[in-house]
Amino acid sequence: MNVRNESYEGVLQVGAIGLIKAIDRFLVQRGTEFPTSAMPTIFGEIKRFYRATTWSVHVPRRLQELRIDLTKDTAQLDQTHGRVGDTDPTGLDPRPAAHPGTQRVRRPTAT
Repeated sequence: MNVRNESYEGVLQVGAIGLIKAIDRFLVQRGTEFPTSAMPTIFGEIKRFYRATTWSVHVPRRLQELRIDLTKDTAQLDQTHGRVGDTDPTGLDPRPAAHPGTQRVRRPTAT
């Protein structure tokens, strides 16, 4: 198994760590069966492993999730409004100023 260039042994080891965490967190008093509570913990640990190894620079998980949310929301807004949104988050005109010393101005928003 060579999914995303990770060895089978590496993924198995991460899954075993997830199993250990699931054992530590399992409470019989909750009334659930062990596999029901263990599977999300094990899968979560494997997903966390892949998230940590797929980025070349360490980016906090929260920022990775925000990037995914931003991409989804941008696509939804583009579809809702029937146009591609402004890719410049500052709203400033990215073109160089026509005359030296002049400031860039905000583009008018379409209504």
